[in-house]
Amino acid sequence: DVISGDGTTPLHMAFFGGHLEAIQCLVENKADIYKQNAWECGIGHWIALSIQSDHERLVQILNYMKGLVVDVDGIGSTSTSTSTFKFFGVVQKQGHSAVHKAAQKRNKAVIKWLVDEASSWPPEQRDIAGGKDACGNKPSDIWVQMGGDECYSKWLREECGW
Repeated sequence: DVISGDGTTPLHMAFFGGHLEAIQCLVENKADIYKQNAWECGIGHWIALSIQSDHERLVQILNYMKGLVVDVDGIGSTSTSTSTFKFFGVVQKQGHSAVHKAAQKRNKAVIKWLVDEASSWPPEQRDIAGGKDACGNKPSDIWVQMGGDECYSKWLREECGW
């Protein structure tokens, strides 16, 4: 868990790069999966911002992350789906969840996975994940601001509430 000046860890960078084998190695060697940097970004934010262009690879990593919740929380935890909120639904200092970060990178593979995952979260958690950030923008707004098409933004806004 060696950190950079802003608290970013090698695990964060492995998620950002979409390097599943590096992620697995770091986790097996007890990297802190809940560590946040100075901006309060955790691994859910970093995978949403990933530069990995292989969408199937991203989904593999997202599913691996889902498995981490079960392993860490163990018996007596909340359901796997609501526990994934710990990675993907929490907001950092700018008010961004993983959904906001995926919209920022126009990362449809992550957004689609998050939409499916969040469908089993309680409504208040879905509202937090897709709520307005510190500047008043929802993920659908960020999508368009970053050059995304209005049709997809409309789907995010009307179908997902984000």
